[in-house]
Amino acid sequence: MNNRTLLLALALLGVFAFAFFGGAHPGSLSILENVASAEAASDEFQLDNGVESGTPQTDVDRLAAAKAYVDTAIAAYRANPEAAKAYYQSAASIDAELGLYLLLLKDGAVVVNPTFPSGYLGSDYSGAADAQETPYGKIISEADEDGVVVEHLRAVSDDNFTFRKKTVWAKRADGLVFSAGWTDLETDVESTLTPRQKAIGTAIKVRARMQKLGRDATIAYYNTPASIDGEYYATIAFPLGQIGADAAMPELRGTNIKDLQASDDPELGQKIFALENGGELWTSHLWTNPATGQEERRHTYA
Repeated sequence: MNNRTLLLALALLGVFAFAFFGGAHPGSLSILENVASAEAASDEFQLDNGVESGTPQTDVDRLAAAKAYVDTAIAAYRANPEAAKAYYQSAASIDAELGLYLLLLKDGAVVVNPTFPSGYLGSDYSGAADAQETPYGKIISEADEDGVVVEHLRAVSDDNFTFRKKTVWAKRADGLVFSAGWTDLETDVESTLTPRQKAIGTAIKVRARMQKLGRDATIAYYNTPASIDGEYYATIAFPLGQIGADAAMPELRGTNIKDLQASDDPELGQKIFALENGGELWTSHLWTNPATGQEERRHTYA
């Protein structure tokens, strides 16, 4: 492919992320917020990064088990809301065999999730979408009393953040949405993704890694050649725009994303930096291929 495409997706902790594909080394770029801002940023596109036990070989009817788990949680909440929230926020509530745990939402915001750091409780889950652009957060948040089955992709940290399919049962009760689900750790998903989805997935993996391992470890990883996945790599920049990680073009480290210019779009960096939480941008511009040194056409989704 001669054309290179960059996709930018708003990511975890107030982060911007974008990913290239189509040339020798396309990639992903992220702008990280500091910890205080991150916790207040209402992780709008948060990826569910929960228990990794996933789907073992078992004859258990997993959907029936998820429904029973949710019904038990509803009954416990009705009996004693505060005690139920405390229990389901604890590791003791997690079904280690099937990987079931409670995600409790109120008006789209996270009330309970034992796999999230406490700083994310209260964050907005309704905007969550996966690499295939499935708006699973909205679907789960809008579940009714009859319940709904939702399938989406998640990056499994114990599997090197490989995308796997998660199936969720969500049901509304007493104005809240109770949900639980399991992850299929055996079915290959990534080979079926389109270039666009792979680019979006690169951005999602940046924030999934950050959520699981923290900011500093994530920055360190994306400064190593190991972080380059074929045509995809990540660049990470801090809140004021300073680039802190770029494995494919290390010369960009220390420069500011706001100063990035394409020969046919001198305001490229300014446009990206100006995006607000949840904002989107499409742009097509020329960019130097770091492997060949030649300018190539790149399309950018921000």
